[in-house]
Amino acid sequence: MVLLDDGTLQPDQAAELRRIFCGAQIVSSAESDRKLDKYLPFEHFPSLRNRRLVYPHLRKLIDVHVGEIGWKLVLDSDMLFFKRPEFLLNWLDKPDRPCHMTDIDDAYGYSVQLLTELADAPIPRRLNVGMCGLNSETIDWNRLETWCKVTQEREGSHYLQEQAMVAMLMANQPRAVAPTNEYVVQPSRTSTEHPTAVLHHYVAKSKAWYFRFGWRESVLDRR
Repeated sequence: MVLLDDGTLQPDQAAELRRIFCGAQIVSSAESDRKLDKYLPFEHFPSLRNRRLVYPHLRKLIDVHVGEIGWKLVLDSDMLFFKRPEFLLNWLDKPDRPCHMTDIDDAYGYSVQLLTELADAPIPRRLNVGMCGLNSETIDWNRLETWCKVTQEREGSHYLQEQAMVAMLMANQPRAVAPTNEYVVQPSRTSTEHPTAVLHHYVAKSKAWYFRFGWRESVLDRR
């Protein structure tokens, strides 16, 4: 497990994370900045570098993959597992294509027409990056710089820009898509109180159920 510090992690918090997650590697904010200066210098990637400073979601893409090799899996923190995730474990064992979950709708913040134009390929529908596996070596950072710049110029800044950029990265590629009945985005209150799925991703209005019920059920299932 690799944890990326955004500069707010305190020493006692880092120590507790290492205690809970044995063998976890914590990458400091300064270390991430040094890597970015090497592989994504400001003078060549101004849009990505400036956007990253005000839009933390972009760190899930940039900080995790820049300058790296091989497959990486990113998991959002607003998710809970209730059963053994066979699909995910099988992907981790032999990753050969990007993987992701299915959203309840297209949630990209930008028009599908614009994203299709920029990617020069059909955009995957309802892609959700709460669980996102990508091969770092295949990411074209020059294209990402262009996408970051043009999406903002033409349709403004958006909270879901990172998900839109990943959708463009996965356009016209074979993908491993998690079963929608097992990996559920925005679960209902009822399904949170009585979970039958493998994983719940608590986005939007379902976040309340994460704090009121979800974590209790996840802990009980582990006992």
